[in-house]
Amino acid sequence: MGDITPVLPSHCLNCDTELQGQWCHHCGQKARSEVRHFGSVFTDILDTVFEYDNRIWRTLVPLYFKPGRLTRDYMAGKRARYVLPFRLFFVLSIVSFLALQLLALPDEVTELSARANYEIFAELETADAVIAERDRLISEIQQSLTELEAGSVDGGGLAGNTLRSARDGIETAARSRLEELGVTTEPPAIPPPEPVTPQEPAETGLPDTTGESAEDSFRSELQIDWLPQSANQWLNAMVERGVGNLEQVNQDPGRLIDAMFSLLPIVLFCMLPIFALLLKLFYVFSGRMYMEHFVVALHSHSFLFMALLIGLLLNWVSGLPPAGSFLEGVLSTIGRVATVWAPLYLLLMQRTVYGQGWAMTVAKYLVIGVLYFMLLAMALLTAALLSLVSL
Repeated sequence: MGDITPVLPSHCLNCDTELQGQWCHHCGQKARSEVRHFGSVFTDILDTVFEYDNRIWRTLVPLYFKPGRLTRDYMAGKRARYVLPFRLFFVLSIVSFLALQLLALPDEVTELSARANYEIFAELETADAVIAERDRLISEIQQSLTELEAGSVDGGGLAGNTLRSARDGIETAARSRLEELGVTTEPPAIPPPEPVTPQEPAETGLPDTTGESAEDSFRSELQIDWLPQSANQWLNAMVERGVGNLEQVNQDPGRLIDAMFSLLPIVLFCMLPIFALLLKLFYVFSGRMYMEHFVVALHSHSFLFMALLIGLLLNWVSGLPPAGSFLEGVLSTIGRVATVWAPLYLLLMQRTVYGQGWAMTVAKYLVIGVLYFMLLAMALLTAALLSLVSL
């Protein structure tokens, strides 16, 4: 059974104007009926949202392998063959964050750390050398952890959790190398830290808050004169709530990471116009309008999302073959090349789009990069604080 309207009508069904093509030149309505089979409608949705045709491949290949080519073609008016810049950024950002959630979950930190630490033991040829190196590294971490716990009442907080994850990663990596050498060992016999005798608090004249929660022991007195009282009260409530949530974060850092992931797309989207403004300021005499710099920003961030996707995929695939195998070595090499390619690509893209000499391009690239990452760090810090308050 075909479409309800298998043949295009001779006149527009909306305004009765005689049709001369697929669209009415009078009212703009599409000549083909929208009442069709679900499969046809679903194909249209894919084509509209994701550009599910040859344009996606004609866009992704130059986006990753030809720095600046996509941007120059777009500015020159060659646009029909490519996915539009904003749609490209939107789709790649969504896919990247989904992949990040699936392939780099906080629960897998220890496993990823173990794979990163494997290279420490890969060149050691004897079990004794592996055990000695393992014990030395873990001993250093344990000493730092003991010192951290001695001055803390919550086990060291996030720093302590990071050291424990590093310790577990080293143990796992060493165990993998020992298994390759045909040796099965128990976990390292690192002596447990000596119990720390709590010291009597010094006389400071401050009230004793022992046994109180962070939220109970903290009372913010933030006061900004030029803000109304209601705004100051709201700020104080947010600060107290964030301090109160610190205890939850110390117990489960993954909650803060998940909350930051939810805000990260918004942060990067807000950084787009800022990055375009930096380009406008540093290339003020290029004769390009702000929106042209914004296209550069869209394509730059789209490339970074694509590079992130490729990096996540390579990291996942490299974990499939046996550790130390030839295939794993090849995949690791490709991953390192992809890592180096990202900053090099952005430099080549900047020179291709703006056409300045190498010396000036490198100088501007470095200054813009430093300023951008400083602003990005501030934005991520703000996102972390907002995430802490919203837990």
